[in-house]
Amino acid sequence: MSKQKILLGVVLVFGPVIMAITLFPVEMVKAEGPTHITTRSTYGWQDVDHSVGTTKLLRNRLGLTAVFDTTSLPPDQTGGVWFIIFNDPAQCSTRPCTLPDDLLSPNVSSDLHFVKGQIINSVGKSSFAGHLRVGDTSVSGRAVLGLDEVALTAPYRAEVWVVFQNYEPVLTEQDTQVQIKTYLENCRVYLGFGTLMANSTKLRNEGGCSTLQFSLHEGNGQIPFAIK
Repeated sequence: MSKQKILLGVVLVFGPVIMAITLFPVEMVKAEGPTHITTRSTYGWQDVDHSVGTTKLLRNRLGLTAVFDTTSLPPDQTGGVWFIIFNDPAQCSTRPCTLPDDLLSPNVSSDLHFVKGQIINSVGKSSFAGHLRVGDTSVSGRAVLGLDEVALTAPYRAEVWVVFQNYEPVLTEQDTQVQIKTYLENCRVYLGFGTLMANSTKLRNEGGCSTLQFSLHEGNGQIPFAIK
């Protein structure tokens, strides 16, 4: 397949979002096929029966790119989207993999990596997009926990969870940029998966964080056929 067809396929799927924010260099898309794209629904941790958005995940030999469009977020709070990667999902205790147990298992080769963060608008709707390169550990969630950083090594095989992490309170602009790029930065109380800070005045005032939404993309275990 020609390089031009690969590029055309990516542009058609992701549309103007990629063009506008330059998720990755055009040369990367042209040179690094085959490309595999999945679109999955996004759910809240406490309500997996109703979709609140969609996530597109693009995989190629250089890494992962996600476009995360969602609703039902806490308005006017700080939030960030992260990849949770399981390089060897066959070693997970269950399929899909289990959080947080498999995230901490050395056999699975897993970690959390920052995608994009920002302050949520007043209606709780937002779009995030970002890229993780193979071998990059510059923003590792495990490092915050005092564990060894784990890079993405198997972009096609990896099971990938795209998750939304909510932080409160909103800080100064400078502090917010630090906050959204570290999974537990300025998070005095981690509420786990699915707990809204608004449910607890005490935790809200102290500064808490919670993983509110997720989208699951299972790996296919092999290099996929190229887009035609």
